[in-house]
Amino acid sequence: MKTQKVTALGINCLDCHNGVISVPHGPFLPGTTSGPHWCPHCGIGHRFDISKEGEVVISVTNKRIVRHMLSLLRLKQDIEGEPVYLVVKDQDYYIAGERLSIEEINHNRKRHFEVMCPGKLLLTTILHGYNDDPHGLFVHVQTIDWPDPEEWQRMGMQPCPTTQDERFDHILNFERLQLLFSEVK
Repeated sequence: MKTQKVTALGINCLDCHNGVISVPHGPFLPGTTSGPHWCPHCGIGHRFDISKEGEVVISVTNKRIVRHMLSLLRLKQDIEGEPVYLVVKDQDYYIAGERLSIEEINHNRKRHFEVMCPGKLLLTTILHGYNDDPHGLFVHVQTIDWPDPEEWQRMGMQPCPTTQDERFDHILNFERLQLLFSEVK
């Protein structure tokens, strides 16, 4: 088994050596385990084991499978009496045979999106007054699997957006949101 002591906030993947694995937020309590945490390059999982002495040992686990999805969020407060929606390219990772149902995904995403820092979501800084880490600005509405080409075509979108498209905001209007997400009224 390959192992490596953690001395920084991230390590190179122990399998492909290309991806950077972020060390999970502490505190690292002796005798605990965290993970798997996935390599963004090859998909191999890494488990962090903290010994009773506080030493962190990282081991390689199973490879993940990526599930591409879209998540719809709503700003907690309406602006000028209208809801503000945010569509997020999302993904879930699982090991063969352990794929969650979309209902389970929605249950997990609700807590995830509603407590996370929105700056992580948008890859930018968001300020709420003087608070530069404002958690809880969004309400999770619904998560769906990435639509297949026929679903995109039904909405009149050609070419169909792929999971690799950097921006697809120009193609989603309110009517298309209603077609994609059953929770949008």
